[in-house]
Amino acid sequence: MATDCTRWLKAHRLADSRTCGEIGRLSASYAYRCWPAAGAEELLVLTRWCSLSLLVDDALDSPGGRADQHLGAYADHLVSLGRSDCPAEAAQQAGGSSGFVAAFDDLLARLGPRMGPDWVRRFLRNCLLSLEAFGWEAGNRAEACWPSLASYLANRPHSSASLVNLDLVEYAARTPLTPDQAEHEDVVALRRLAADCTAWHNDLVSWPKERAQGDPHNLVLLLAHHEPMPLPRAEAEVRLRISARLAELHHSADRLARSVPGAEAYGEAVRDWAHGLMTWHDLATTRFESSHAPA
Repeated sequence: MATDCTRWLKAHRLADSRTCGEIGRLSASYAYRCWPAAGAEELLVLTRWCSLSLLVDDALDSPGGRADQHLGAYADHLVSLGRSDCPAEAAQQAGGSSGFVAAFDDLLARLGPRMGPDWVRRFLRNCLLSLEAFGWEAGNRAEACWPSLASYLANRPHSSASLVNLDLVEYAARTPLTPDQAEHEDVVALRRLAADCTAWHNDLVSWPKERAQGDPHNLVLLLAHHEPMPLPRAEAEVRLRISARLAELHHSADRLARSVPGAEAYGEAVRDWAHGLMTWHDLATTRFESSHAPA
């Protein structure tokens, strides 16, 4: 998977050879751990998606990233696809040869026929919200601005791309939700709980790096700054919050089996994704020590 992803990144000219190799390996380890029910075909697509998402995040964090024409074209393209009656078909017809736009279109052309138009629209909406949150964080960094705790918590499910990846849980586990299921309050609650506990766990393992970089977008650092409290106490507070969210997540997944007919498999897949991602944070990635990429 890592080799395929590296070749795909190079074909779309998304980064230099060294970075393509690093991102390819990182993305493959993420996909294996977070989507254990996925088959070989799904893992290829999921690994490529992870690599694109990581590179877009990195590009926004680079000097001048918010003004980058390629990123602007990418955002405009997502908006255009979201307005299309048939986004997956529009992606197939776009015909870009390389770059973020062409890479995204290639993935959507593979995802769309399997998942259907309602899922594609939801996926596009969450991709746009994620891109906006990436930009919000990049803007704060450029202006050396500490966000409020409330604004950070509201944006974190999007800046972590968690809701996008939870859409992909349906693809990986072959458990597409109907529109009614996706909008059910218990499904929405489960997704938010999974997004919170995984994003906060990311913050728990990455705060020393982000502190060294002067990046305030981390729950540990924001608690220490706004409450205020010593960093060890803030770290302990985040651990408590994660434990509480995990307990709620398991309770919510159990309830889903009773309250949303046909969604039990999705609930189990969300549990697998959350635990896989937190394991990846702890054991399978050097991203938090890497000089080229933020958490």
